[in-house]
Amino acid sequence: MFKRSLARVALIGALVGSLAGIALAEEKAKADKPDKTDKAERKAPSVDELKTVIQPMLEALDLTAEQQGKANGVMTAEAWEATLKAFDKKRGREVFRSAHKTVPEVMPTVMMPRMMAYNMQKTMKERMAKKAGPPTPEEIAAIRTATQKRMRAKLAPSIMGNVEELAAQRVKELLLDKKVLVRALAENVSAAALTDELAEKFGKALTDAGYPAELIHGADPILDKRVHKMLEALADEVIAELKEADRAGEKDARE
Repeated sequence: MFKRSLARVALIGALVGSLAGIALAEEKAKADKPDKTDKAERKAPSVDELKTVIQPMLEALDLTAEQQGKANGVMTAEAWEATLKAFDKKRGREVFRSAHKTVPEVMPTVMMPRMMAYNMQKTMKERMAKKAGPPTPEEIAAIRTATQKRMRAKLAPSIMGNVEELAAQRVKELLLDKKVLVRALAENVSAAALTDELAEKFGKALTDAGYPAELIHGADPILDKRVHKMLEALADEVIAELKEADRAGEKDARE
């Protein structure tokens, strides 16, 4: 009876380990694909280039001379330089906070499959070595908690620095992205020169032309994707370190 139970647990363990291995392999293959958002180094568009997109939309609004004058005032090279500095600072803080918020949301989905595979392999090896039966629910919970603590202790020092670095790199890319900069300049024009009604029409025209507000507000999907990949890579490294520590411990115990 005991042998059948142990064999059944071993079979389940092998199946879970196999499925987890397949899942991890698929995740790694996806992560290894080149990110199409990565582009060769390029020069930021000038304010004059951005104006060629914005000005026709403004003309369609039939602005007064005063409104057009105010709009022109925020589309000078000097004003644009100040706008870029403000955007860099504000958007940088925003995407960092967003990415930081993403970490606790993503970590369980990253950790759990890896932990399950690692715990099952470790537990089955130990139980079979002791010729013990299947672990109790309490033992499984204790093993899971211990692994979580070990992983978090190793992950925590690396995560925040990596998130900050990824966010900084993403903001640099945004400062070179024409669509992002068109929307940033347009919102300055709207705030400086347009009534609420005209601002609404202008915003709709921008969105319809492919310059939605989401380009410069809220979470950045590309950064979130990179944070997810970073967490997966860190989790894989930690699991490898835990396995190596286990092997070293077993070797010391034998000696």
